Amino acid sequence: MNSRWGDDIDEELKKKERISVGFMWNFISMSHMVTRIDQEVGEKEGDYPKSELMKMWGSAMVIILILAIFTYSVLMIATLPFIVFYGMLFFKISGALKRFGYPRKGYWALTILLLVVIVAVSVAVQHFLFGAGF
Repeated sequence: MNSRWGDDIDEELKKKERISVGFMWNFISMSHMVTRIDQEVGEKEGDYPKSELMKMWGSAMVIILILAIFTYSVLMIATLPFIVFYGMLFFKISGALKRFGYPRKGYWALTILLLVVIVAVSVAVQHFLFGAGF
């Protein structure tokens, strides 16, 4: 009489849980999550790792918009370093996209376009709220 104990172990090891990412506020946790996705995800499955990386990219864009709006006068000393930190995430995400074989030209074009829009929106909001722009 043969036992079937252990037959499902290999299949469970083959199935890895997908890393799910929501909206993230913290630069350090975003950086660690990009590294984790880069190291733990073996191969791309359709849109899987790209969708999670783009969620973090979107989070970074929203945070940069908020920081850019408050980059006014003396507050610039506090906000500019954070904008640089979140900007470094773009390069890290680009590296992960390269590793999975996704095209990066569209990613960089969209990033630069949205950064220009962010600057324009922040100047308009500053002018409306504070009465002056950069």
